[in-house]
Amino acid sequence: MERKIEAYLKKHIPFSQSLDFEVLAYDEQTIRIKAPLQPNLNHQFTAFGGSVCTLAILASWALLNFAMREVVNPTQLVIQSSDMKFLKPIKGEFEAISSLPSSNKYYYFLESIQKHKKGRITLQAEVRADGILSATHEGTYVGFAD
Repeated sequence: MERKIEAYLKKHIPFSQSLDFEVLAYDEQTIRIKAPLQPNLNHQFTAFGGSVCTLAILASWALLNFAMREVVNPTQLVIQSSDMKFLKPIKGEFEAISSLPSSNKYYYFLESIQKHKKGRITLQAEVRADGILSATHEGTYVGFAD
């Protein structure tokens, strides 16, 4: 499944290819995506903030997109708002980890899409380098159905 998600993202979100990312794990509750430092460098030889933020959004969006396909197939899934906190410079390979929120929040989101053709949910992502928390992301995603 990890290769399927990776191929889907690279095809449908072409910009993501520049991150040179790899989906490490996915289990319908959590996703882990890593990226190497070299293609994501900034002028300080640490990870570029835009790359770190993009990987975090990509992780949450991919998790939600693939997890909800089991229940409802939205015609659109977009990010509505984004808040990134950079905690430490990243000097090597980094990974974004995102998990679905409580089952009640997720159930309400899916139910809202089914009943009202639109649902909204907030997901968190952590970005780690060498196992150390380096950044956090909170994003609100909106799913639409026909």
